[in-house]
Amino acid sequence: MKTIQNEKQIISSKLIYLFAIGCGAIVANIYYAQPIITVIGHDLGISKQYGGFIMTMAQFGYAIGLFFLVPLGDMLENKKLIIRTLFVCCCGIFLVIISSNGIIFLFASFLIGLGAVSIQMLVPLAAFLSPPQIRGTTVGKVMSGMMLGIMLARPIASMIEYFVSWRTVFFLSEIVMFILIYVFWRRLPKRQVTSNQNYKKIIKSMFYLFKSQPVLRHRTIYHLFMFASFSMFWTTVPLLLSSSVYNFSQVGVAMFALVGVSGVVAAPIAGKIADKGFIQAATVLAFVLEILAFLISSIPMHHLYISTVVLALASIMLDFAVTGNLVVGQSVIYSLSEKYRSRMNGIYMSLFFCGGASGSGIGVWIYSHYQWNGVTIMGMIFGGLALIYFLFVNLSSKTKKKINA
Repeated sequence: MKTIQNEKQIISSKLIYLFAIGCGAIVANIYYAQPIITVIGHDLGISKQYGGFIMTMAQFGYAIGLFFLVPLGDMLENKKLIIRTLFVCCCGIFLVIISSNGIIFLFASFLIGLGAVSIQMLVPLAAFLSPPQIRGTTVGKVMSGMMLGIMLARPIASMIEYFVSWRTVFFLSEIVMFILIYVFWRRLPKRQVTSNQNYKKIIKSMFYLFKSQPVLRHRTIYHLFMFASFSMFWTTVPLLLSSSVYNFSQVGVAMFALVGVSGVVAAPIAGKIADKGFIQAATVLAFVLEILAFLISSIPMHHLYISTVVLALASIMLDFAVTGNLVVGQSVIYSLSEKYRSRMNGIYMSLFFCGGASGSGIGVWIYSHYQWNGVTIMGMIFGGLALIYFLFVNLSSKTKKKINA
């Protein structure tokens, strides 16, 4: 097995596909429960009011792992770290399969999220293996695999639950994870990191990086709002579709979720846009699309068919906006420094996943009290806050340049 120590190697197409497939298969574990929250809650005695915590615990575990485990990529050999972290995810999935009550399931969800951060060890490794001129494109392709996993997880889980059971979803996923561990062990190149910093110093440096790197700070805040709206939308849409308004079955919810898969095409496009330098235009477009997605989904329709089509269109727009903004943000952050790449990725992903976890919890609460109209208003607020912050940052920087001129 090759050991990589510099960025002169160009990543092969086969390896890019392995990274993309791996990211998609791993991240799906966090989202399998999303469309079948009601079924799991009924089986394990979790009330509808607290159903959102199933997603929140997985995303909270992911955020914790991003902050405390992903930075180890700047300190330890990457291949072993990825495989060991993925094994934690396997342990969580096993606990889900045998869970007999809500407490065990929620703890298992936390472990799944914690272990799933192996994705964010794979992405910096892919960026490391890519020369600067195609780094954005590579990241876009790998992230398209991750986004495809997020979007396919919902219909796959719904279909398997409908025809078999919700535990079967996780049983099959456990098999896939162990296959993936074997393939990673055989195919992933070793990356030996030359760092003399200990773990404590690396964690401390993350606070300094967030404070000293304005680009990292701004991109993190942008996507925190965007991912909060994304998680809120996809946590509450199954509740809306299965309500008396739409009366969708589990299969119907699965078919609807498949529509969102089209948003995955945004990832490679956004990567190419980032490589060409159109960062600000792509960012504004993402915010505007997010606001428009919630706006059109809030318009009352008198015909159920038209209402479903509009809601599907809104989901595509939202997925396109969030995926595009994510890839552009990562491409920009990976260009800042090779030495701190894993740490900066950990900061970026952990904080915006906290936004996602908050969005899931807030969404369920808002839906239970104010129905879908409340969700759409909150979604537009999230997008509006991201856009306002973007304008504030850019206007402030232009003002400073004029003063210093």
